[in-house]
Amino acid sequence: MRVRVKELAQEAKYIRLEETKIKSKHKIEGDIWSNPDVKSLEFWKLRNHRTHDVRDAARAIQLAYGFMRDVPYRRIEQTTKPKDPYRWNRIVKEVKRLANKFSNSEKKFDEDVDIWFASDRIDEQKG
Repeated sequence: MRVRVKELAQEAKYIRLEETKIKSKHKIEGDIWSNPDVKSLEFWKLRNHRTHDVRDAARAIQLAYGFMRDVPYRRIEQTTKPKDPYRWNRIVKEVKRLANKFSNSEKKFDEDVDIWFASDRIDEQKG
């Protein structure tokens, strides 16, 4: 699981590098923000992939890794923005999949993951 965390970090770095290359070429050739050509579309596809797909996958793997090590959810994510239901459901589903995939037991962790995320809400209501 730690290898996957590092792979996703490297992927984000590589995509950011490619975005920088495209932006620097556009500074010479024209404005990337107002010129909807092929290069700017490529830039936006890379940016979207990095800021949505890779970021959500990295967040899910970090949460699953913390869950497997029995780290409280609130310790991993102290502050979070209001949750987009679609993205949040995808992340929770992925955490459940990863927890089940990387566990050493035959037990399914779906309910335990739900309780782990819900414990955060219970702690907030107490405080």
